[in-house]
Amino acid sequence: MSDQNRQAKSYGFPTSASVSSTPTLFETLKTIWYTPNLILIAGTNCLEWTDMFLFIHCATLFSSVFAPQDLHDKMGIIFTSMMWTIRPLGALILGFYADKLGRRIPLLTTAFLVMCLTIALIITPTYAQFGMWAFGIFMLIRAALTFVMAGESDLATIYAFESSKRYEDTSLTLALVDSGGMIAGVLILSMSTFLLSLENYLSPEYILRMLLAFLTIAFLILFKNRFSLQESRLYIVERDHHDDKDSFQSSQKVFDLLKNKELLKEWLLYCGLTVCYPCAFVVSYVYSQSILKEKLNYSNIEIFSHNLSVVIFELIMHFAIAFIVYYFENKKNISRKQLVFLFVSIIPTSGGILMYFQLRADVFNPYLFMMSQTMILYMAKTIINGQFLLRFPTIGRARLVTTTTALAKILGFLFTAVLMEYLKAQGGYSYLLVFFGALAVHITCIYLSREPTAEEKSTVFNGHYLLKKRIPLTKPEDRIINGF
Repeated sequence: MSDQNRQAKSYGFPTSASVSSTPTLFETLKTIWYTPNLILIAGTNCLEWTDMFLFIHCATLFSSVFAPQDLHDKMGIIFTSMMWTIRPLGALILGFYADKLGRRIPLLTTAFLVMCLTIALIITPTYAQFGMWAFGIFMLIRAALTFVMAGESDLATIYAFESSKRYEDTSLTLALVDSGGMIAGVLILSMSTFLLSLENYLSPEYILRMLLAFLTIAFLILFKNRFSLQESRLYIVERDHHDDKDSFQSSQKVFDLLKNKELLKEWLLYCGLTVCYPCAFVVSYVYSQSILKEKLNYSNIEIFSHNLSVVIFELIMHFAIAFIVYYFENKKNISRKQLVFLFVSIIPTSGGILMYFQLRADVFNPYLFMMSQTMILYMAKTIINGQFLLRFPTIGRARLVTTTTALAKILGFLFTAVLMEYLKAQGGYSYLLVFFGALAVHITCIYLSREPTAEEKSTVFNGHYLLKKRIPLTKPEDRIINGF
């Protein structure tokens, strides 16, 4: 059969041989760029992490406006605790509805609610005006905002994963989506630094309300654009080819899904990989911020500038390593498991060692300390997700992922916060040993994981899946471009 006949036989799609061929880097980047809604989904991820960076890094600003004097120094850890407890609980509900209703509706709903709650914060009275009533209202809105925002990042990752054309593309596809969080960090830290520089001219209340107004406009634009968001194609394919659609939408409970021993094993390994990130976050931001104040007497603006540098370097490393993984996986025939194991073993471990010796050194170097923070934060999340999400069924994937991250983040944060406070009270910086312990679990889970089979790689993603099902797609945005 000629190539032309093969092409016609497969409804305009290339044959499986050409589908499995390796595209150039330019073709891959072009395909990712033209994947419907992928850039908008990166903005979705930006939405969640904008909230995180705002409340964690601007904790002193919020406390000076809404909190009583005796809580000013504790608002940072309060906001962090809320992020790692309330947010995972909200993620469980979001995951359930993402499996029941699809990916689009939860993403659209959360954007609207976040915009409304941000407006509510703008008009919330200050502590000087209403006392503890104002503080109570503020904390209630903050808790609601944290709950609503939950799982945005996980759902964005799942959407991007289900929109990828090939397994080997996910290292770049998920890196693009995850970069939305770091870009949000850059924007928030830059805006906060600028507004705080005006503190001699504007009161903290006006600075804070201007920052929230800026975010409200951003959320409004995002909400408007999300109306054009299409459903995940892999979700549609599964739904439309299921005999009993009611059963399909209700899906199975998490416990029923995990009765499958192979799925349970992958779920537990995924939990072990996720539990390290809350620890890395606490070390790199919450405790490092107090270290900068104690060691170098940094002001709030100087800490913002320092954290901004950390986020920028993290963004650069995030993309650089994703390109390296893509190159070696496609050109050098090295498995993703080997690459993930190599990077996660070297980069965060080296960062932890560097930070430990910096804290013990007589002369504290802020640049080496910043480098150590960046290296600790690198957990290879986007590369790992592409390897593990293959194991989870389309209907059930959202609730399995959100359940995993909810459990792991709550346990990781509680474990880290309790032990670190205890070890720090001993007068040393041996609390970094907690990070090394969590990292050891992380690396062990990578070692125990398996490389995806050829069948998994060739049937999960849209190009291969649609070719196998022989489903003709006529819309331009549904076509696989560049011949793969």
